[in-house]
Amino acid sequence: MIVSAIISPAEATYWLIPGRILFLAIHLLGVACFAWIVAKRLTPLRRAQRDFRFDRPWVRMGRVVQYWLGQWRHPRYRFAGAIHMLIFAGFLVLVMRAVWLLILGVSPGFSMPGMSGRAGHIYDIVRDYATTIVFLCMLVAAVRRLVFKPARYAVPARYGKGQTGDAIFLLALIAILMGADSLFEASQAAAQVQQRIPAELMAVFSLPWVLQQSLIGAPLAALVSLNTGARRCAQRPRTESTSDRKQSAGPSVINR
Repeated sequence: MIVSAIISPAEATYWLIPGRILFLAIHLLGVACFAWIVAKRLTPLRRAQRDFRFDRPWVRMGRVVQYWLGQWRHPRYRFAGAIHMLIFAGFLVLVMRAVWLLILGVSPGFSMPGMSGRAGHIYDIVRDYATTIVFLCMLVAAVRRLVFKPARYAVPARYGKGQTGDAIFLLALIAILMGADSLFEASQAAAQVQQRIPAELMAVFSLPWVLQQSLIGAPLAALVSLNTGARRCAQRPRTESTSDRKQSAGPSVINR
C-alpha cells in the first residue's frame, strides 16, 4: 500500500506542537476575537431606543432575500456591481469549503456529510471555479482602486481621508486566502500524481488546476512544504483584520 507524503493537518506537528492542538487553539482564539468584535458592534444597538422588528415577517424576509441574497442594489454600478455580485456568490459557494478546512485541522480524514460521492465531485468543480472567480475579482478590484480610481471613490476633505490602504489590505487578504486554498489543493494533487495515487480531477483552467499543472514536476519535498504552508494560511480564522478594516473602509471596498 502506498502512503501519501501529504498528511492531514491534524496529524502534522508544527514547532513541536501537535497539529490538532495548535489548530484547536487557533480556532478558539478566532471565535473569542469574533465574539469580542460582535459585542463591540452590538453595544450601540443595545443602548439605542428599542424598536419592534418582528412585525410583517414575510415582508421583512422578502426584503432580506431581495437585497442581501439577490444583491438588488449593486447593478446600479454595472461593472463594479457585477464584480461584487460575483464575489458574493463565490463566498456562498465557499462557505462549505471553509467549514471543512476548519474541521480538518482538528479531525483528520473528515468529510462533509453527503459530499463523498457524485455530489461532492460536482461541488469540487464548482468550488474550484468559485475560488478562481473570487481571486480574479480581487485583482480587478485592486486595480480599480490603485489605477483607474473612479470619481466616486474620492473622499471630500470635510469627511477626512480616504481608506484606499484599508481597502487594498482587505482585498489582499481575500486574494491570499483564495491562493492559499488553491495551493493547498494543487500541491496535494501534484504529490499524489507523482506517487501514482489516484487524485481528484480539478476544474480545467481554474486556479487550482493551473497551480497543479505548474507543480507536477516539483520535488516531492517541495510539494510537502508548499502544502504545509498553504494549509496554515487557509485554515487561519478570519478575525478582526477583515471585519474591522471593512468597517473602516466604508460600506464596500469593491463597488463604492
